[in-house]
Amino acid sequence: MRNSSRRSTGHVPHIWRREIGVSSPLFFERSFTSSEVKLHEIADDSLVTTRVLGRHVGSVPQLAIEPGSPHIFYSCGEDGFVKRFDLRTPSPTNLFSCISFSGSGLPVQLKCVVLDPRDLNCFAIGGFDQFVRLFDVRMYQWDASTHIDRPVTTYCPRHLLDSLDNHITGLAYSNKSELLVSYDCEQIYLFNKGMDIGPDPTTVSEEHLLNLVQPRSYSGHRNTLPVKPVCFLGPREEYIVSGSECSNIFIWRKKDSKLLRKMVGGPSSVQCVATYPNTLFFASGGHDRNVRIWAPIGEEPERDPEPEVSFAEKCGKLMHDVQYFLTSTCRRVFFDEY
Repeated sequence: MRNSSRRSTGHVPHIWRREIGVSSPLFFERSFTSSEVKLHEIADDSLVTTRVLGRHVGSVPQLAIEPGSPHIFYSCGEDGFVKRFDLRTPSPTNLFSCISFSGSGLPVQLKCVVLDPRDLNCFAIGGFDQFVRLFDVRMYQWDASTHIDRPVTTYCPRHLLDSLDNHITGLAYSNKSELLVSYDCEQIYLFNKGMDIGPDPTTVSEEHLLNLVQPRSYSGHRNTLPVKPVCFLGPREEYIVSGSECSNIFIWRKKDSKLLRKMVGGPSSVQCVATYPNTLFFASGGHDRNVRIWAPIGEEPERDPEPEVSFAEKCGKLMHDVQYFLTSTCRRVFFDEY
């Protein structure tokens, strides 16, 4: 195990999230108070070298690393741009600019970007308006003039379509391409495919909006921050977890929105949570500068001693247990949960 080391990043006063490369000792860093995207490379002797990869105009709230790739990641900024970085090339690519649907032509300040794990060409972005925009990176290659800033489609709860007060503070994709969206001063919503509005919400008919299936919602937490991550949790992503400004962590069951656990996450606001894939482990952080790791614990139930059985009886019981495990597992995965 490599020894821990400390290094000043030059970002003041807050670093809201730091991304780690999956197959190499790299730290991709952006700050809520800085316009720079930095790369920290850690050598075997713990020596750290740092270089600036790119800049936005305004802060860079979030990065999205392409799953399985140590080279490619995306950034979003308050200038409304989404940039694509490839560590094998000298400079990033400006992919899309997020333009307001109000007709003003002004960019939307972006706060979050996430990649669809089932289709790495697609990513969703959100920021200082109520619409989640889904983009396809291949559109940049097909047409760099006409449709460069046109999303593939958009998502928004029906009652927030005309809102001027709510914006998006967190996004997350599940392994089934479900899209989780957290709004400030509002709730968390779960969108599935088929719940999208279309590329331009201002041109959609009232009939189409009324026929849209509305997303499932999760409530109880408090959120007024510009950025507050929300995550899927569990071996099959069957839970939703979020921090809250009441200093608690909230865990809901995904399929029915039931609040399962509300627990104290620290002495102050829980600003962020991050889950470990396909497990019940997650981390949380807030203003007290401590990172807390959470995991379910419990005592092993007492078991009666097994009676003495013959070798033939053991073999017969083993075959029965294997058959029961296979049938019950299939039934649980495909029917009980979904």
